[in-house]
Amino acid sequence: MKVRVAIIQEAPIWMDLQASLRKLARLVKAAAKKGARLVVVGETWLPGYPAWLDYCRSAALWDHAPTKTVFARLRQNSVAVPGNETKFLARLPAALKVTLVIGVNEKVESGAGNGTLFNSLLTFGATGKLVNQHRKLIPTYPERLVWGQGDGAGLESSVTAFGRVGGLWGGKNSSRKPQWK
Repeated sequence: MKVRVAIIQEAPIWMDLQASLRKLARLVKAAAKKGARLVVVGETWLPGYPAWLDYCRSAALWDHAPTKTVFARLRQNSVAVPGNETKFLARLPAALKVTLVIGVNEKVESGAGNGTLFNSLLTFGATGKLVNQHRKLIPTYPERLVWGQGDGAGLESSVTAFGRVGGLWGGKNSSRKPQWK
């Protein structure tokens, strides 16, 4: 069975969750219109990767006001699971009959881990059901300033109409250049 896969490589509207969700809807619709049955969106696409970790030398200081400000903005624009954003995300694949795999900054708003952010991979089946939620197990050294460690509960693949789908996030190498094998 041949399956058309779309990989969205456009940038989100950085740190603007609502604008990024609108952009995502346009991109997923365009992919589905071209016959994609699986649409994949990169690591922390919603609402963007915390790039300041790689460029702000003072990011790890305890009381660094600019870092606190940008972290608060990241948290404000992160995705609650479950929440309004995941309801929106679930409607996209359901309406378009695609499987959607997307990377998000996930915020925990109650219960165990309240206040924690995770680098999460969400998989929505073609019915719109959230079929898997995987939290990055071990964030890289600077990423630990932002994200908590995942627990491995989502370390599984998901059954789809065209086969099993799974994914993981990896660390960056020190050269910042892709390593192809």
